[in-house]
Amino acid sequence: MTMTRSASPRITRRLLLGALTIACLGASLPTVAASWPERPVRVVVAFAPGGIADQAARAVADALGSALGQPVVVENRGGAGGNIGAATVAQAVPDGYTVLITTTSIAVNPALYANPGYDLAKDLVPVTEIASSANAIAAYPGYGVKTLPEAIAKARGNKASFGSPGNGSTSHLTGEYVFNSVSHADVHHVPYRGGALAVADTLGGQTPFVVVPVSVVAQHVKAGTLVPLAVTSEKRHAEWPTVPTVSESGFPGYVDATWVGAFLPAGTPAAIVAALNGKLVETLGKPEVRNRLATAGLEPRGSSSAEFTKFVQDEAARWKSVVQKTGVKAE
Repeated sequence: MTMTRSASPRITRRLLLGALTIACLGASLPTVAASWPERPVRVVVAFAPGGIADQAARAVADALGSALGQPVVVENRGGAGGNIGAATVAQAVPDGYTVLITTTSIAVNPALYANPGYDLAKDLVPVTEIASSANAIAAYPGYGVKTLPEAIAKARGNKASFGSPGNGSTSHLTGEYVFNSVSHADVHHVPYRGGALAVADTLGGQTPFVVVPVSVVAQHVKAGTLVPLAVTSEKRHAEWPTVPTVSESGFPGYVDATWVGAFLPAGTPAAIVAALNGKLVETLGKPEVRNRLATAGLEPRGSSSAEFTKFVQDEAARWKSVVQKTGVKAE
């Protein structure tokens, strides 16, 4: 007859202590969620100031802080096409006090980078879509073009370049598709740490073209310091009725937009995810916030966490296909 040895007293104590710790943690989560937030909430924007993610974050920050009863502190952590900011939040303590606001790039980068620094499906929880904007293709006035076909014709063989908010942004992929994949104009991509930085170099003539969300370039088009060539929306932009769509400019059916969304670290209690979602959606419904977003050229959104999760999954699959078709690689 075979006898089994009993666990040693030390192992038994460890098992009991571990079980007790887990039980205590589980019991404390509802309490933590119910009292959240008890201190300021940090919002990490994955791009530099002035871009679409930064505009959206700052448009909602004050009203969100009022809704939460705690200050909302916006911190820009740009770089690597949004990967640095995303990885920062993915590695943060999942207690609801560190929130990521980023763009469509978070759904593109897993297909673009061998190791973006986070696993979109495992490390982050989608909270809600905040806003969206069509992209615009604009030119330095001194380059002497007024339409997208003119721009492509002049750029072909002339070592031209276009700036974007960064590798993996939809602006980047739009530029690659229009200037290279379809037209074969061989226009070099110059990635920046945000849309405002890309625009600054085109304003100075360093890059003849820039592809950024409409909201980032709108003021410069209005001032006449940049020439709008086309927009990626299905219909012409309401503020620019004379500017054709990309589809009208020789690329039938091409429609694109950049969205902005909020995420939390995986492991954040579901009650906190739901609470932040509710406060963000409430904030996005306030007239002053909607007006501020609209003034920046952004269309307010707002969705449940489940809806946004499904949307992000679909976007990741869609952009993986686009990346494969264009052959774009992280630079």
